[in-house]
Amino acid sequence: MFRTHARRAPLGLMLSLLSATAAAVPDDGGRPVPPPDHRPSLETLRQLVDEAMPVDVQEDNSKLLAVLLKPQVAPRGPSDGFDIAKTGRLLRLGRPVPGKGCFRPPPDFDCTYSEGSPGGGGAYKELRADSLGNLRFVSRLPDPTRGNPEGGTAPRLPKFSLDDKQAVQTFADLFTGPFQVPGSEVPPIDSWKVRKLALGVADADKGTPTTTQIIAGLVQVPRMVKVDGLHVPMVPVIGGEVQGAMDDLGVFRVKVNDWTRFTMPERLRGASAPSRRVLVDDIAEQLSRQLADKPQRIAVEIAYAKGDRFSELVVPEGSEEPSPTAANTIPDAHRYVPVLVTSVTPMPADSTEDEQDAAFIAEAGFEMVTPLYELGD
Repeated sequence: MFRTHARRAPLGLMLSLLSATAAAVPDDGGRPVPPPDHRPSLETLRQLVDEAMPVDVQEDNSKLLAVLLKPQVAPRGPSDGFDIAKTGRLLRLGRPVPGKGCFRPPPDFDCTYSEGSPGGGGAYKELRADSLGNLRFVSRLPDPTRGNPEGGTAPRLPKFSLDDKQAVQTFADLFTGPFQVPGSEVPPIDSWKVRKLALGVADADKGTPTTTQIIAGLVQVPRMVKVDGLHVPMVPVIGGEVQGAMDDLGVFRVKVNDWTRFTMPERLRGASAPSRRVLVDDIAEQLSRQLADKPQRIAVEIAYAKGDRFSELVVPEGSEEPSPTAANTIPDAHRYVPVLVTSVTPMPADSTEDEQDAAFIAEAGFEMVTPLYELGD
């Protein structure tokens, strides 16, 4: 079965309710007047989707599917053979206390190493890893007044003054070192962006004006794999990412999300590729059921997604499913498949609720995921 999986934005429900309240407006005779139909025609949507298609998507996509089945991926992910004790030493955890989950084999491995008490003050570090590619690290200073230039007992206000190049290199060394994130599955570090978290500071007693102090530097790096033969060779992997936060005293938070070893279902080797026309028609038909007005923007990109989005790759309920981390028994629902991701923005980002209501927009923006393969019966 060939179909599209849609994911709506959280604001969509609220806007749907707004549209519902305005769906029937009385005219001068007190009779309900149906709202004007702003929905674009199916042919208009086909044209918009066709214009947004990546250049690699052609009428015959057999070559495209062939190259997408050969991504350059690392032989292992952060969770494969993750040595949490070794990583704890690299992160300078002195004598961490392992949790009960540290002694369980996959897929029940969910290990927490901690040092100190999470509640109250004082130093605290925690490192957590599970079998599904999720890693966490948090660090709290031993003395909240450390680094306070005025001394005393007031907590130190964090400060971040590193330049972007220094911050990016610090994060890169940490991600690909202790956290074992494959360097081949992230975009080049010269493309990483450091966002600054700023805080307005004022002293009401002294009457000092509000000043802005940058208190942290943040990075968020998506998982991407290289595919030779594409116009845009770095292809995003939906869900996988690594995040970090630091100030002048070091990195105090790291999160690695959903970074399991990249494998693909064997059944894809015999799959066929849908044509450009079939893909355009399928996406346009899905949009015609989702949209109440002409979208402001449609973007389509090639990506990889977990197979659990598609029913044909999920083991039926009641069937025994192998562990997603056991060697050579990863179920297809936990493997990756090539897809098209369609991002839709129905209204300008700065539009008001009244404008959205007046236009009878039922969605604030959403994404749809369409498989780039067709499995035989």
